[in-house]
Amino acid sequence: MSGPVSPLGQARAWLTRQWAAFAPFARRHALWLSLAAAVLAGLLVFLVLRAARPAPGEGLATGSLPGGASPGGDAVSGPGPVAPPEPQAVGAPVDAGAPLSPNVKVVFRTYPGRRATVMWGGKRLGIIERGKPLVIERPRDSGPMDVVIRSPGYLPVYTRAYTFDDATVDVRITPLDKKDTIFGYREPLADAGADPVN
Repeated sequence: MSGPVSPLGQARAWLTRQWAAFAPFARRHALWLSLAAAVLAGLLVFLVLRAARPAPGEGLATGSLPGGASPGGDAVSGPGPVAPPEPQAVGAPVDAGAPLSPNVKVVFRTYPGRRATVMWGGKRLGIIERGKPLVIERPRDSGPMDVVIRSPGYLPVYTRAYTFDDATVDVRITPLDKKDTIFGYREPLADAGADPVN
Protein backbone atom coordinates (compact mmCIF):
# COMPACT_ATOMS: atom_id res chain seq x y z
CA MET A 1 0.00 0.00 0.00
CA SER A 2 1.50 3.31 -1.06
CA GLY A 3 1.70 6.26 1.24
CA PRO A 4 -0.04 9.58 0.78
CA VAL A 5 1.12 11.61 -2.23
CA SER A 6 2.42 15.09 -1.52
CA PRO A 7 0.81 18.14 -3.16
CA LEU A 8 4.02 18.68 -5.13
CA GLY A 9 3.82 15.14 -6.50
CA GLN A 10 0.15 15.66 -7.42
CA ALA A 11 0.99 18.88 -9.28
CA ARG A 12 3.83 17.17 -11.11
CA ALA A 13 1.56 14.27 -12.15
CA TRP A 14 -1.11 16.71 -13.35
CA LEU A 15 1.44 18.68 -15.43
CA THR A 16 2.76 15.44 -16.95
CA ARG A 17 -0.77 14.39 -18.01
CA GLN A 18 -1.50 17.85 -19.47
CA TRP A 19 1.77 17.88 -21.43
CA ALA A 20 1.10 14.37 -22.76
CA ALA A 21 -2.28 15.57 -24.05
CA PHE A 22 -0.88 18.83 -25.47
CA ALA A 23 2.29 17.47 -27.13
CA PRO A 24 0.63 16.03 -30.29
CA PHE A 25 -1.30 19.26 -30.80
CA ALA A 26 1.91 21.29 -30.35
CA ARG A 27 3.76 19.16 -32.93
CA ARG A 28 0.97 19.58 -35.50
CA HIS A 29 0.64 23.34 -35.00
CA ALA A 30 4.20 24.35 -34.11
CA LEU A 31 4.33 27.13 -36.74
CA TRP A 32 1.14 28.79 -35.52
CA LEU A 33 2.13 28.47 -31.88
CA SER A 34 5.54 30.07 -32.52
CA LEU A 35 3.89 32.88 -34.49
CA ALA A 36 1.42 33.50 -31.65
CA ALA A 37 4.27 33.50 -29.12
CA ALA A 38 6.21 36.06 -31.23
CA VAL A 39 3.15 38.31 -31.51
CA LEU A 40 2.53 38.12 -27.76
CA ALA A 41 6.21 38.88 -27.02
CA GLY A 42 6.11 41.89 -29.36
CA LEU A 43 2.91 43.15 -27.74
CA LEU A 44 4.46 42.74 -24.30
CA VAL A 45 7.57 44.71 -25.33
CA PHE A 46 5.40 47.46 -26.84
CA LEU A 47 3.32 47.75 -23.66
CA VAL A 48 6.40 47.85 -21.43
CA LEU A 49 8.05 50.56 -23.56
CA ARG A 50 4.84 52.56 -23.67
CA ALA A 51 4.45 52.38 -19.91
CA ALA A 52 8.09 53.46 -19.41
CA ARG A 53 7.74 56.53 -21.65
CA PRO A 54 6.92 59.75 -19.75
CA ALA A 55 3.58 61.31 -20.52
CA PRO A 56 3.58 64.51 -22.61
CA GLY A 57 4.29 67.51 -20.45
CA GLU A 58 6.15 65.47 -17.83
CA GLY A 59 9.83 66.09 -17.39
CA LEU A 60 12.16 67.65 -14.92
CA ALA A 61 10.48 69.93 -12.46
CA THR A 62 11.53 73.53 -12.53
CA GLY A 63 14.41 74.12 -10.17
CA SER A 64 15.70 70.55 -10.09
CA LEU A 65 18.50 68.87 -11.95
CA PRO A 66 19.36 65.20 -12.40
CA GLY A 67 20.90 63.70 -9.30
CA GLY A 68 18.87 65.90 -6.95
CA ALA A 69 21.15 68.94 -7.30
CA SER A 70 19.69 72.40 -7.27
CA PRO A 71 20.31 74.82 -10.16
CA GLY A 72 22.81 76.76 -8.08
CA GLY A 73 24.68 73.66 -6.83
CA ASP A 74 27.97 72.34 -8.10
CA ALA A 75 27.21 68.59 -8.18
CA VAL A 76 25.46 67.50 -11.37
CA SER A 77 25.42 63.86 -12.40
CA GLY A 78 24.92 64.00 -16.16
CA PRO A 79 23.78 66.68 -18.54
CA GLY A 80 21.42 69.27 -17.18
CA PRO A 81 18.05 70.14 -18.65
CA VAL A 82 17.95 72.27 -21.76
CA ALA A 83 16.21 75.57 -21.21
CA PRO A 84 13.32 76.21 -23.60
CA PRO A 85 13.71 79.13 -25.98
CA GLU A 86 12.44 82.45 -24.74
CA PRO A 87 8.93 83.15 -26.04
CA GLN A 88 8.76 86.08 -28.42
CA ALA A 89 6.56 89.01 -27.68
CA VAL A 90 3.32 89.16 -29.63
CA GLY A 91 3.77 91.22 -32.76
CA ALA A 92 7.57 91.02 -32.67
CA PRO A 93 9.13 90.60 -36.13
CA VAL A 94 10.32 87.10 -36.97
CA ASP A 95 13.63 86.74 -38.77
CA ALA A 96 12.97 84.61 -41.86
CA GLY A 97 16.41 85.07 -43.39
CA ALA A 98 17.21 86.89 -46.59
CA PRO A 99 14.21 87.70 -48.81
CA LEU A 100 13.76 85.49 -51.87
CA SER A 101 14.48 86.96 -55.26
CA PRO A 102 11.35 87.70 -57.34
CA ASN A 103 12.66 85.58 -60.26
CA VAL A 104 13.96 82.05 -60.64
CA LYS A 105 16.34 80.57 -63.19
CA VAL A 106 15.34 77.47 -65.14
CA VAL A 107 18.19 75.68 -66.93
CA PHE A 108 17.50 73.28 -69.83
CA ARG A 109 20.16 70.77 -70.96
CA THR A 110 20.10 67.79 -73.31
CA TYR A 111 21.95 64.51 -72.97
CA PRO A 112 23.73 63.79 -75.25
CA GLY A 113 24.53 67.45 -75.90
CA ARG A 114 22.79 68.43 -79.16
CA ARG A 115 21.29 71.59 -80.57
CA ALA A 116 17.60 71.63 -79.58
CA THR A 117 14.68 74.05 -79.54
CA VAL A 118 12.63 74.56 -76.36
CA MET A 119 8.97 75.39 -77.04
CA TRP A 120 6.41 76.43 -74.44
CA GLY A 121 3.10 76.07 -76.22
CA GLY A 122 3.44 78.19 -79.38
CA LYS A 123 6.24 80.32 -77.91
CA ARG A 124 9.90 79.49 -78.52
CA LEU A 125 11.82 79.95 -75.27
CA GLY A 126 15.20 79.53 -76.91
CA ILE A 127 17.76 77.12 -78.29
CA ILE A 128 20.00 74.74 -76.40
CA GLU A 129 23.40 74.82 -78.04
CA ARG A 130 25.72 71.79 -78.23
CA GLY A 131 27.77 72.51 -75.09
CA LYS A 132 25.77 75.39 -73.63
CA PRO A 133 22.50 75.07 -71.71
CA LEU A 134 19.51 77.36 -72.17
CA VAL A 135 18.89 79.54 -69.10
CA ILE A 136 15.64 81.45 -68.78
CA GLU A 137 14.24 83.62 -66.00
CA ARG A 138 10.65 83.39 -64.87
CA PRO A 139 8.73 85.05 -62.02
CA ARG A 140 8.85 82.96 -58.84
CA ASP A 141 5.78 80.72 -58.29
CA SER A 142 4.32 81.62 -61.67
CA GLY A 143 3.18 78.04 -62.26
CA PRO A 144 4.56 75.01 -64.06
CA MET A 145 5.83 75.18 -67.62
CA ASP A 146 4.98 72.27 -69.95
CA VAL A 147 7.65 72.40 -72.62
CA VAL A 148 8.60 70.41 -75.73
CA ILE A 149 12.26 69.93 -76.59
CA ARG A 150 12.88 69.13 -80.26
CA SER A 151 16.16 68.30 -81.95
CA PRO A 152 16.55 67.28 -85.61
CA GLY A 153 16.96 63.50 -85.90
CA TYR A 154 15.69 62.88 -82.34
CA LEU A 155 12.29 62.18 -80.83
CA PRO A 156 10.57 65.20 -79.21
CA VAL A 157 10.57 65.19 -75.42
CA TYR A 158 7.63 66.56 -73.43
CA THR A 159 8.55 67.63 -69.91
CA ARG A 160 7.58 70.04 -67.13
CA ALA A 161 9.62 72.69 -65.34
CA TYR A 162 8.56 74.22 -62.02
CA THR A 163 9.10 77.79 -60.85
CA PHE A 164 9.08 77.34 -57.06
CA ASP A 165 12.85 77.69 -56.96
CA ASP A 166 15.83 77.59 -59.33
CA ALA A 167 15.58 74.39 -61.38
CA THR A 168 17.62 72.34 -63.82
CA VAL A 169 15.84 70.21 -66.42
CA ASP A 170 18.15 67.52 -67.85
CA VAL A 171 16.55 65.80 -70.84
CA ARG A 172 17.74 62.57 -72.40
CA ILE A 173 16.98 62.67 -76.13
CA THR A 174 16.65 59.50 -78.21
CA PRO A 175 17.59 59.17 -81.90
CA LEU A 176 14.73 58.26 -84.25
CA ASP A 177 16.35 54.94 -85.18
CA LYS A 178 16.53 53.94 -81.46
CA LYS A 179 12.90 54.72 -80.59
CA ASP A 180 12.22 51.03 -79.96
CA THR A 181 14.49 51.23 -76.86
CA ILE A 182 12.11 53.60 -75.05
CA PHE A 183 9.93 52.06 -72.34
CA GLY A 184 6.34 51.75 -73.60
CA TYR A 185 7.25 51.73 -77.30
CA ARG A 186 4.70 49.95 -79.48
CA GLU A 187 5.46 48.54 -82.90
CA PRO A 188 3.21 50.22 -85.51
CA LEU A 189 0.50 47.97 -86.92
CA ALA A 190 0.90 46.84 -90.51
CA ASP A 191 -1.77 48.16 -92.89
CA ALA A 192 -3.97 45.26 -93.90
CA GLY A 193 -5.54 47.21 -96.73
CA ALA A 194 -9.11 48.32 -97.24
CA ASP A 195 -12.01 45.89 -96.98
CA PRO A 196 -13.35 44.94 -100.38
CA VAL A 197 -16.70 46.54 -101.17
CA ASN A 198 -19.40 44.06 -102.25
